[in-house]
Amino acid sequence: MASEDVAELELLDVEILQTMAQVCAEDTCPGEAQGVALGSFRTARVTAERFVIRGAEVCGLQLALDGELDLLDGRVSGAEVGACIQVPDYDLTRLTTRVEYRDNGINLDATELPVPEAI
Repeated sequence: MASEDVAELELLDVEILQTMAQVCAEDTCPGEAQGVALGSFRTARVTAERFVIRGAEVCGLQLALDGELDLLDGRVSGAEVGACIQVPDYDLTRLTTRVEYRDNGINLDATELPVPEAI
């Protein structure tokens, strides 16, 4: 995850596999499951090229609080939600340039989900 306005993350030729929810999601923190493979929050900028995201328990991608995310040549699969987009009017072409979304519960959702605390 990248969080805060000074954060910039560039990923090239990367696989992010089997991202699990927090253990507490089953009983004491069900609204804060996490389980996000790649996130950009609080005006951070993330770029991923030639990537695979597979098996995220909640979101393959999460974008919130004016984070920015640009994807090129990749695949998001096997997530409950392929892309959780919480930035109003975000240009979805930034997430779809030669990017496949397949075998997800749904490919895109704009439901408000909790955002992880900055580390």
